[in-house]
Amino acid sequence: MNAKDEFGWRSIFKVYTSKDILKDSLVPILLSISMIIIGNFSDIPSYQSLSTIIDLCIGIIPTIVSLVLAAYAILLSIYCSNLLNDLKDDEGIKLLSGLNSSFVVCMIIMFIGIFFSIIFKYIHSLNIQFLYSDYVNNTASFLLLYLLLYSIWSMKDIVINIYNLSKAALLS
Repeated sequence: MNAKDEFGWRSIFKVYTSKDILKDSLVPILLSISMIIIGNFSDIPSYQSLSTIIDLCIGIIPTIVSLVLAAYAILLSIYCSNLLNDLKDDEGIKLLSGLNSSFVVCMIIMFIGIFFSIIFKYIHSLNIQFLYSDYVNNTASFLLLYLLLYSIWSMKDIVINIYNLSKAALLS
């Protein structure tokens, strides 16, 4: 067993592949595109719309991080119980690896969301005007909406993961 393959980033993305990320991103991408298109038909300037999205991200994503960390703490307590010994077969290891990877990817997306929200909040406060500012505002809005909606959308997967692990605990 090569430690580089079993731990770290390589291990995470070996279990939670780019195909999984794309599959989980489909609904957030479609919703983000729809929201940007609808926003362009409104009377609200893209600058003001971006401000609202930034504030939503800064207000909501940290709360979701708290929920995800609490859910992960619950899972860790289950891991540390006798259940871990009962799930050491191939299916159990696959389930636990998938759970870990999905939590980590969710946390990475939320970290990126908070990071970009803070950067965009600062840049937005500078009130820089230029010829293509609507395109930049819409692109930033899309990125932040995607990160926010992915964070929210991933909560359903986390609930399912907790259910699956609890079900496995009951069946073992």
